[in-house]
Amino acid sequence: MQLALGYGAMSPHQLEFSARLARIESGVGSSKSTLYVGMDETYAVSYRRPGQTRGNSVADVMRNAGYPIMVAIAFLVGVMGNAVARLLDFWSNGLPNGSENIDFQLVMDTVIACMVASLLGLIFRIGIREFIMVRLMGIVAGTLGLHNLVHAYPSYFEPVFSTLWVSYITRTTEAGSIVWRGVSIAM
Repeated sequence: MQLALGYGAMSPHQLEFSARLARIESGVGSSKSTLYVGMDETYAVSYRRPGQTRGNSVADVMRNAGYPIMVAIAFLVGVMGNAVARLLDFWSNGLPNGSENIDFQLVMDTVIACMVASLLGLIFRIGIREFIMVRLMGIVAGTLGLHNLVHAYPSYFEPVFSTLWVSYITRTTEAGSIVWRGVSIAM
C-alpha cells in the first residue's frame, strides 16, 4: 500500500480515483471529455415570469374556484343534452309511441344525448376529456329523471315542447320517481 496526496493508506482503486480527481481539477489532459452526471443548474429554466408572485394572485384563486363551477356546468350540460335529445325526438317523431321497444328508445335517447352533450361541451368550451364522466352522469340523470323536472315545472316545458307532450309525460310517469325501461320506480 502507498500513501498518496496526504490521504492514509489507499488501495489501487482509490489511488486511481484520486489521480483522476486531481487531473480533472487541474483542467489538463482529457478532462474536457469528462461526463458529469446530474442536472446542469447553469441552464435551469424559471417557470415564473419576472415579477410574478407565488400562487397568491387573484387569478389563481379564481382559476381554482372556477373548477367546481365547471364541474356543475358539465353536469348541467349532460342534463341539457338529454333534454335537447328529447326535444329533437319530439320534433321529428311527435309524441312517444307506447308500442315501441322501450329499451331501444332508452339507448337511442342516451346516444343522441351523448352527441348533443359533446356538441354543447364544444360550444361552452368544457374540456372533453377532463369532464366526460361528469357529463355522462348528467346524461344518466337526465335519462332517468328529466320527467321530474316536467312534473315540477310544466309551464317552462310547454312553450318549448307542447302542452300535449307535457300532459303525456305527466300522465305516464310519476312525480319523484326514476323511469327505467318504461317503469316508474318511486324514490
